[in-house]
Amino acid sequence: MQRSDVKIAYGKLQGHLRNGLKDIYVVSGDEPLQHREACELIIETARSQGYDDHQILNADNALDWQQLGYLQQSQSLFAEKKIIDLRVDQGRPGSEGSKALLAYLSQPNRDCLLLVRLPFMNRKMASAKWYKSLEKVADVVTVWPPRDHEMTQWLQSRARKRHLEIHPDAARLIMHATEGNLLAADQWLERLSLDHDSGVLDLATVRSLMVDDAQFETNNLVKYLLQGDVRSVIRVWSHLRAMNEPLPLIVWVLADAFRQASRISDPDHSMPHGNIRQEWLGLYRQAAQRVPPSGWNRGLQELAELDRISKGVSGGDAWQALLKIVIGVTSRPSIWF
Repeated sequence: MQRSDVKIAYGKLQGHLRNGLKDIYVVSGDEPLQHREACELIIETARSQGYDDHQILNADNALDWQQLGYLQQSQSLFAEKKIIDLRVDQGRPGSEGSKALLAYLSQPNRDCLLLVRLPFMNRKMASAKWYKSLEKVADVVTVWPPRDHEMTQWLQSRARKRHLEIHPDAARLIMHATEGNLLAADQWLERLSLDHDSGVLDLATVRSLMVDDAQFETNNLVKYLLQGDVRSVIRVWSHLRAMNEPLPLIVWVLADAFRQASRISDPDHSMPHGNIRQEWLGLYRQAAQRVPPSGWNRGLQELAELDRISKGVSGGDAWQALLKIVIGVTSRPSIWF
């Protein structure tokens, strides 16, 4: 097989593909958004050039590696050219996989395009014989997340593709809220594009939407908490943390819910329903059968401590403290009583 050994920056991949397709591409890196988009771009380009058959091989324990050679040598009944999409998520194909890859490289087929998806290959992984042989003949795309000083420009560029202009301060807010997670940041831009067809997005607009989102997700947290649905509670907590939602708002919503639940679960309280909406009343009654007033009161004490942690008055990890609280009143039986 002809030597390639070409390294391509993610941002230059589209221009590189215009110069013609190669037989083998490797996309590696641990940044999921750019990794996925690089693979999609290669596949779309190949399809536009007659590679209509797209075969996916997942390199897990169930894979019969002989399939790689079979796909390389076989002719499709309906398409002359094929894409072999090999996904080696762990970056280690094992002994059989290494042999199959080396065999593939020794018998090139110009009617096949091999796309190998890999995680970030550290020095030890990249020194493996199969990878060094693959690297010599493949065009290699390694994706890296933007550095902090590049993130604002990245967000502005992505926003323009959605016909939006975003102020640098608003872009920095999204960057900090998503902690540099490109996938989460891109999801925010998608939401903004749905609410704003065009125009300039300033700091106040983006901040307002984030507060609305935090309110919605926190209400979901309360709903699952009252239902005793631990898995969903952890999922929403994880989303809130990933989006770095404002903890004071979360504390306020949970404290109100805990006070309402405490009243419902106390048979001696003269006005157990308080201001609870009718559609939520059944959930509170369900929770009252699981958690006694002492459990909700303990939760309120823990929320007060969480508030102090989030303000830097007390030490500790605020998000882990929040997880402890919501698990405490969701578990069956509750871990607090």
